[in-house]
Amino acid sequence: MLKNIFKKVKNTVTDELITKSSIYRIVDIVENDKGQFKAIIQLVGKNDFFEMKPEEILSDDKMTESFHQHDIRLLTYLGYCGINTPQYKILAKKLLANENIELAIYDNKSEKFSIKNLDDIATNDEIMIKNLTQQDAYDLGFAHGRKSILDEKNVFKNQL
Repeated sequence: MLKNIFKKVKNTVTDELITKSSIYRIVDIVENDKGQFKAIIQLVGKNDFFEMKPEEILSDDKMTESFHQHDIRLLTYLGYCGINTPQYKILAKKLLANENIELAIYDNKSEKFSIKNLDDIATNDEIMIKNLTQQDAYDLGFAHGRKSILDEKNVFKNQL
């Protein structure tokens, strides 16, 4: 019985703190298949829900002031994760008949897919290794090294 009273008092105090200082509260955090987060937000005391990206909430000062400080801490962490995700992701690799490699690349900022040639990526400053995940950078370097070895073998065969 004492536990039930404590829970009731604790919930009442928590609800009062939330309603006095905040207009919105985070109900859930959803991550999509691209690794981006969205917060499901409820208007306190109402049955109104909506979704927003953490970065969008944190960029609006009035909206930020309308949340409880624990929610802001969570949003700040998720915003940090969203900002620091690599810009590019390698989705697929294809070896062509001429021993060249094509890569399907996803751009997180523009949310678009593109197909690039390995040589184009190696000479292009737009897609740099620092804008890839560690595994993708490793795979890219490995593929480029393998292609260089194959090119050297072909040059050596032609000289004989």
